[in-house]
Amino acid sequence: MRNRIQMRGKIAGIIAMSVACACADVPKPRPDVNYFGGVRIAAVRPPFDVEPTRHETFEGARPFSAGVRLRFASFSMSEHEQLRLQRCGEQCSTAKLVHSWSKADFQKSQPQEVVLEESGDYYLWLRKELPNGEVGAERAAAASFDRENGILRFASGTVIFVAIDGSGMPVDRPDDPVRIGTEPILDEKSELRKLEWASILEKARHGVRQDLIVQIDPGETVNALLRESGLMPGDVEPPDQATISRRKDAFSRYRTALRDVKLKMLAALQGSGVEMKQDFDVIAIVIVSVSSEDALRALQSSAWVTAISENHRMVVS
Repeated sequence: MRNRIQMRGKIAGIIAMSVACACADVPKPRPDVNYFGGVRIAAVRPPFDVEPTRHETFEGARPFSAGVRLRFASFSMSEHEQLRLQRCGEQCSTAKLVHSWSKADFQKSQPQEVVLEESGDYYLWLRKELPNGEVGAERAAAASFDRENGILRFASGTVIFVAIDGSGMPVDRPDDPVRIGTEPILDEKSELRKLEWASILEKARHGVRQDLIVQIDPGETVNALLRESGLMPGDVEPPDQATISRRKDAFSRYRTALRDVKLKMLAALQGSGVEMKQDFDVIAIVIVSVSSEDALRALQSSAWVTAISENHRMVVS
């Protein structure tokens, strides 16, 4: 178990990822696959939650500061619906429209973004217009968040992904692990895993092409070569020349063996719609492209796959 955590720690030192928005109440991911993002630091009240009285809006849990950036995405909005962001007036007895988005806006660009120009209390709601001309608010069903990444679900079935960044957040510092993903989540109960998987699945169901970071387990033979190469921490004293030579040979064999495993995995996925985008020859990770639920399911069912993540940002050093 300790070696496994050390392996993830090594990979985490090479890779930084930031997780984006996601969704809830979907078919469960394979239990032995880790859908990871950033580290869950603390449970806080979600940025937006269902207004408890009329259930027509998602109200902000706290005032937002000027400069906060909100990003929205939706793949299921009806052409008769419109997402609206509004700022409360005094005691929220009045309100001002800040921005609105239609289905066409989200088809044009994912995500849509707005930077708040004023501090204050904000809320979100979904305006619907019936064929007979009647208008009203779609019922707000549920919100699910892990810190600033989350989803809003409406009774109509519309799902809105939301990501919040900037001043006024519970933790606002550039090295916040939740934002940059400094290491994989080890807590199996983290909501962020559910959000990450739901976001990937929702996009695949709507034919959205997405690049995914896929971590694989190449098997004990390859992992043993990695350990023999000396890449894993553990040395107390500098190795002698013989050890350096042995480790160099092990590392060369490790790279070849790892590449062979990746080729076998991709060959097994041939024709499924999973396309290779980028390989990293020294770590058990590839970036692939999928654009359908069938392709995603094929990738998910691969015996080699141990982790799937959205490729929002990847830095290799």
